[in-house]
Amino acid sequence: MHRALVRRRHARRSPRNLERLVAMLTRLIRTRVMRVLEQRCTAPRELGPPRQRCVKARPRPFDTHCMLPILQSDSPSAFTRERRTCVRCEVLPPLVNGGGDLHCWFPTSHVTNKMRAMLSGMGLRTMPTSAEGVACTIPGGAFDRVIAAFRDQLSDVERADTRTLLTPIGSAPVADDLARVESLSRLIARSASNWLITLLDEERLTSFFQPIMLASSPSTIYGHEALLRGLSSEGDILAPRHLFESARDAGLLFQLDLAARRSAIACAHAQGLQGKLFVNFAPTAIYDPASCLRSTVAAVDQAGIARSDVVFEIVETERAHDAKHLRNILDYYRGAGFRVALDDVGAGYSSLNLIHELRPDLLKLDMELIRNVDQDAYKARLVANLFDVASALGIDTLAEGVETEGELAWVVEHGATYVQGFLLARPAATPMAVNGARAGGGTVTRNRRARAASGTPADSRPSRHETPC
Repeated sequence: MHRALVRRRHARRSPRNLERLVAMLTRLIRTRVMRVLEQRCTAPRELGPPRQRCVKARPRPFDTHCMLPILQSDSPSAFTRERRTCVRCEVLPPLVNGGGDLHCWFPTSHVTNKMRAMLSGMGLRTMPTSAEGVACTIPGGAFDRVIAAFRDQLSDVERADTRTLLTPIGSAPVADDLARVESLSRLIARSASNWLITLLDEERLTSFFQPIMLASSPSTIYGHEALLRGLSSEGDILAPRHLFESARDAGLLFQLDLAARRSAIACAHAQGLQGKLFVNFAPTAIYDPASCLRSTVAAVDQAGIARSDVVFEIVETERAHDAKHLRNILDYYRGAGFRVALDDVGAGYSSLNLIHELRPDLLKLDMELIRNVDQDAYKARLVANLFDVASALGIDTLAEGVETEGELAWVVEHGATYVQGFLLARPAATPMAVNGARAGGGTVTRNRRARAASGTPADSRPSRHETPC
């Protein structure tokens, strides 16, 4: 009996059991940290009023050298109520300025040995860290060189499976650092996206507006789609495609998507926009709709925009693989009094398959389907069938990317509800006059006549990707 107890106590103190105990404690701490972060996201703390305030006042002219349009706060309807914040959507990560102790946990032992040799060859001293990881102190001037070496020496899969933690020089990792552990791919992307973090922190964003016309009367404006644009420090316009691609790689999609929605609402309010406002959102940038979309709904109400005048467009549905999550988002928006549109319908099987699951209020047909639809019999049959299905289900349709008179005539003849495209109007900082506000319909007609009279050939017409949305 005594010998058995001695063997059991000795086994408990063996190196293998100690490693298991450390691994168990690490998993426990990681679980606790993630639970605390989730609680902070779903029940965020109260903050003071936001830096950016939007109140009812006369709209000021757009200035490409200014920040997001901000209205004067001398009106009694100023945004003075406190709002809640979400640590996932509204808190920016620190800049990766270079320098620090880099802790790496590589996926296999041979990758670990290869990277240890590489770092030693660069004159950096490596040392073991917890859980069989490798750590090294990187001077500020050598950080970019080390990141470039990782990018060259490791494959995409190896970078994605490598976990990293960057801490100040001389500071050992603590339990709170577990929440900051990220893949090497994410660290590399963040190191190249300091400009985006700075842009978001300084709120150098604005929105352009492209009108959406009634198909039955293409000179009558039904509403405007808000399209995000970034502003460089010199005031130059930055294409949104570059913004969103960088944000997705660097883990900033939540912050950028929220900033885009706020920009659309703030700019529409500042410009005194009338009619419907179409606002894009990515479902992959939303966790719980009740928490993540609360500030967006509050911004609409505080701007004095009627909820019935706002249409939220679901974009990038091919990246969203959880139909139930999408349905929860749509139910939240509908329950709050908004309309919902499914964007880029026809771009892939996923969007077609989502029609019956999501049952949106409006379908926006992908611009590639509309291109030369009046000349391509296959496209014509597909688009005509989509129009018929939508009409039978009571869903409005919008033909996006109309660039020729032939395309416009075809979609109008076959039952489109709304039309949008460069033929009618390009995105602009100042929205076109809504029919009824002033005689704006004639402007659209004159633009179309001028383009037709100029004899612009089809192959020289502007690319719809020239101003990416």
